[in-house]
Amino acid sequence: MKLILPVLGVILVLVLLVSGLVYHSITTPERASEVVSPGDYHLAAEDVSWSGAGGEPIEGWYFRSSNLAPLIIICHGYGSDRSNNLGLAARLKESGFNVLLFNLRGHGTASQKHTTLGWKESQDLRGSMDMLIQRPEVDFRRIGLYGVDIGAYAAMHASRDNPNIKALALDSVFHTIDDFIAIKVKQTLGIKTSVISYLVTLCHHLFSGSSPAETGRTLPPETFADKRMLFIASSDQKSASLSRETRRLYTYFSCQEKEILHLPFPKSQLFGPDRYKYDENILDFFKKELLAPSSNPLEPVP
Repeated sequence: MKLILPVLGVILVLVLLVSGLVYHSITTPERASEVVSPGDYHLAAEDVSWSGAGGEPIEGWYFRSSNLAPLIIICHGYGSDRSNNLGLAARLKESGFNVLLFNLRGHGTASQKHTTLGWKESQDLRGSMDMLIQRPEVDFRRIGLYGVDIGAYAAMHASRDNPNIKALALDSVFHTIDDFIAIKVKQTLGIKTSVISYLVTLCHHLFSGSSPAETGRTLPPETFADKRMLFIASSDQKSASLSRETRRLYTYFSCQEKEILHLPFPKSQLFGPDRYKYDENILDFFKKELLAPSSNPLEPVP
């Protein structure tokens, strides 16, 4: 016992240390520089700010379109930033939508150092809607949300119990933050380990103030019964886990209308014509659901 106890103690310390390092790595992704600005897309951006979760300041770019137009809020994905969606924002604005882009916590120019993987981000998103629906040019009865992975999770949870959100486009969305943590732990360490995933999840609860009952809770199937939803999943090997999550949610939820788009690669790997077609799919979906019906069906990226 005198030999076993010290060994067990060392193992425990190592496991805790690795868990802490993995948590820090996951919640502080490398920040991408905003290499393009609204001016590069001939967009006149209005800098807006509002109070997010806990009263923390959140800032974004707002692009005003016509009066009484629908509002689209774009939530970028993990490791990305708002400038990555300026092309999509430009096309949405040209089509008659009011558009908001903002950096999620721990990304881009956001003042917060750490991401909460969609937890506080969903509250930040609700705050942006509370701010924008008071503007006379926004038709608060027609709101659409688009997001990728943690941005998609934030959009999904921000839309609960909000009948004014009519359409959701969710790329690589996952069911719970616990699921996403398990995926990121495996990607970080190269192996699947329930112990490390559990400890990283505990760290998330401790430092983000999240509730275990919320981050691991499965939403009821009828949560989005009044909404129209587009799910997007990629079929490359690296995205397999998130793709399974997305397909599972597509099957699981009962919606007013839903469809799923399968792409060969994730959005982050699409450039040129492929990226243009990706944005076209998002644009067509929102035009169909929030404006007049679109004559162009969703087209998979070749």
